[in-house]
This record gives sequence, structure tokens and C-alpha cells, in this order.
Amino acid sequence: MLELDCGLEFDAARAEADFFPALPPHAAVCLIEPREEKAERFLIRTQNLQRRLQRLLGPIDPASKRLNLSDFASGIRYRLTGSPFEQTLTYYQHAKHLFPKRYRDLLRLRPAAVLPPAARTMARSRRAAPPRHSPNAFSTYSKSGTARSKSAAIPRFPAASIPK
Repeated sequence: MLELDCGLEFDAARAEADFFPALPPHAAVCLIEPREEKAERFLIRTQNLQRRLQRLLGPIDPASKRLNLSDFASGIRYRLTGSPFEQTLTYYQHAKHLFPKRYRDLLRLRPAAVLPPAARTMARSRRAAPPRHSPNAFSTYSKSGTARSKSAAIPRFPAASIPK
């Protein structure tokens, strides 16, 4: 697992002088630790760690409805990421470890919209109609004579000629 290898303690009184200047303005995955033990951690990914945490942990603006976690946070742990893939992988690993029941919602993972390969193979292997000369031809009619007269107008194709 890609560990969150850097960390800082957060103190709202000294944040402007010590905390925010110590943060790098780079892409990262960040875990905000709560002050209370029973509170849930806050996992984020961002393209600019310094700017995002200034927005989340900075001074409260009374005119804004923006989320502010300055009273919530006791510290942060983060990992700088060099690519979008590394960022997504790190976020996935930590979300799955910290939130095993809801990590799919955090990552916005949805079921695939396409059929799996096994279902596609089954759909292709079905025949439109059995060959006319086949003794094992399936019939919905009780008498074979009725089936022959009704199916004379239906074109029959051998299995090999069905397009895939």
C-alpha cells in the first residue's frame, strides 16, 4: 500500500504562520485527522494541497457557506503524487482500508455498462434457426409436417454462416 508518508499537526492559532507555508503546492492525497476519537476521518485528493487546505482549514468566512474543518482537524497526513494514476491508486487503497463499506461511493465506482466476455460469447453462439437437414432441429409444433409447412418460408442458415 502506498503510505501517507508526510504529516503535520494542525493548530488553528498558528496555521497562517507555520502550517500553510509548510505545505507543498503539489498534487496529493490527504487524510485530515479529527480531534475527537469517534469522529470519522476526511480523505481527499487534490491538485494543489496548499490551496485546498487553506480553503478547508483556513479562517472562517461568515458570509460563505463553504465547508470549514478548522475546528474539526487535529492534524493531516498526506502523500505527494506524481501522476493521476498514482493519485487514484493511493486514494483507492486508503479509501478501501479506512472505509470498507462505502469506498465504492467515494471513488464513484459503478458496475460496467458492457456485457462481460462470457455473455458476449453465449450471445454469439446461439443460432437464429437450426439447419433444415438437422435431425435435432427444434420445433414448436407438435407434428413435424406442420413444422415443415410453416418453416418453409423461414430461411435456414448453417451455423458456420452466422455473422459474428
